[in-house]
Amino acid sequence: MLLKRCLPKFSALTLVLLVACAEEPPPPAAATPEEPPPPPHIAGRAVFSGAEPAVEALPMRSVDPNCAELRDGQTNFSAVRLGEANPADERRGLADVFVFLKDAPPATDEAPEESLVVTARSCFYDPPVAGLQVGQTLVIENADPTLHQPRHSPRGGGEPLAFRFQQPFEGMRSEIRFDRAARRLEIGCASHPWMRGYLAVMEHRWFTVTDENGRFELRDPPAGDGDEWIVAAWHPTLGERELTARLGEQDLVLEFSAPGTPPPAGRIPP
Repeated sequence: MLLKRCLPKFSALTLVLLVACAEEPPPPAAATPEEPPPPPHIAGRAVFSGAEPAVEALPMRSVDPNCAELRDGQTNFSAVRLGEANPADERRGLADVFVFLKDAPPATDEAPEESLVVTARSCFYDPPVAGLQVGQTLVIENADPTLHQPRHSPRGGGEPLAFRFQQPFEGMRSEIRFDRAARRLEIGCASHPWMRGYLAVMEHRWFTVTDENGRFELRDPPAGDGDEWIVAAWHPTLGERELTARLGEQDLVLEFSAPGTPPPAGRIPP
């Protein structure tokens, strides 16, 4: 009789245990791995302070009337292109500043296959400032219906060989490769003395040119000594500047001033 009373209790207990086991929650899902942080780019702005340089009147009509026509009679020119003013201090952004990491390691891969194209357009070089790597192809093209003669004459040792091309017709293109670095070289035009373009031939890829508002970004720089780099810059007529920057710094300010104005403290004078 006692056995009969215990059997129902035992059966009920067994049933509870079985249900409990059946309802056991599944193991937690594996955590989704976090995405790596974005590369620590170095970015900032080149600015201009002081009196705006005077505009120069170019002798286009006497040298080549075609150039004056291509520019709708606008023959004034300034080598300093200024963009928007910073609301905080009224300094204006400075375009056409070549910015690069000083002493960055040379490239270990092949030079980019894409050519750098500099165009003679409306009797000026476009872009006026540019950079390319050693071994990369430079293409100079004529987009004007007039004769252009792009040329470069080395001013000292260590620069690539001189070149001079004849481009009498619109659409003509000339190519050249540099087999060694040059921090800065000038492209002129034997037909038009005011035409000047500026190039840097670099051993690495960490360089850029400021946009119309002076902004720049050096993407994915290598890890340096203590994660710091010297950011160097030059402008065709306003000289050079250098600043120390940490990886990930986004608000560098490279300040330039008019010729004859004392450079800002902590900057290298032109």
